[in-house]
Amino acid sequence: MRQKIGRAIVILALALLFFAYSNFLPTSLSNDLIADYVKNHFIREVIFGVVLAALAIRLSLRVQTRREWLVLGALGSIVVLPFWIASLLGWSTGGLAEIWGGAIDENGAYYLHGPQVVGFYLGWILMYPGSPQTTDA
Repeated sequence: MRQKIGRAIVILALALLFFAYSNFLPTSLSNDLIADYVKNHFIREVIFGVVLAALAIRLSLRVQTRREWLVLGALGSIVVLPFWIASLLGWSTGGLAEIWGGAIDENGAYYLHGPQVVGFYLGWILMYPGSPQTTDA
């Protein structure tokens, strides 16, 4: 039961990526303040992020060993951590509301990425298989 709850939390956390892209992609691509090169890079990020999130969600449905659990942790980390790494490096500083044409709150990205990271790691920990070869799922 613990692993099923963890699985649901992991899937919900990873699914937030799809929600974010569906909201911000149309706004960013239609904004004249964002250069075409950046839009091109953003499209590549979206494709990469969607593929990794889909792979992580698929893997979360069949995690049975510690190795699979660790692979899920690595894939999920690649999905949920880049925003926070960019923040720590100072790459997501002020001006977000202006760039997005007022479509998002200045702190909107933090409201989305905070629960995403907490949810993913909480669910991932709950999914931990008890022994190296078996699971209670």
